[in-house]
Amino acid sequence: MMRTVALTIIVLSSIVKESFAQDDYNNRFAIDFLKQVSKNEKGNVFFSPFSLSSAMAMTYAGSKDLSEIQIGKVFHFPSNSPELHKKLGKMMKLLACKKDSIKLNIVNSLWAEKTYPFKESYTKLIKKSYSVEIMQMDFINQFEESRKIINENIYKSTSKKIKDLLPANSLNTLKAIGKFSLIRMKQLMQTSLQRLQYL
Repeated sequence: MMRTVALTIIVLSSIVKESFAQDDYNNRFAIDFLKQVSKNEKGNVFFSPFSLSSAMAMTYAGSKDLSEIQIGKVFHFPSNSPELHKKLGKMMKLLACKKDSIKLNIVNSLWAEKTYPFKESYTKLIKKSYSVEIMQMDFINQFEESRKIINENIYKSTSKKIKDLLPANSLNTLKAIGKFSLIRMKQLMQTSLQRLQYL
């Protein structure tokens, strides 16, 4: 019996054509990822390449040296420049609009251990490009309280559709940064909801 591998493709209307037409790094990453996942998965595969790319793009913005090279290679990002992040942020805003009967909600959040310092240039870049602010949390001493705050934030940001994304004690070993990227798509009377967590 032939195995079926389903790749979710978001077809964009004319609102996204502009300067994005020649950028295929997200497509190349999607094919690479699908090839790897399909080696072990026996059934259908659902994933959002853009959600993965946008979440890692925020990491890419603050990376240097070997980390920057490796992230750029895996996700096929061009040079790590403010122009790239501005373009990705603009695409996110275009995708997150309502078109006819389709509504796509994209929620990105960045949570960091409060004892970890960040360069001001980085915080300004992700705020300007992705409209994301770094939320300082005490993951080391109050991981359960932090978990509840993050869950509540996600619950509200997804119109109360995703509840308790992080189970109890899931953050007890987290010492640095948590990045959460979620996509909620609503078409006509049917809602498709997926949970995506990246760390």
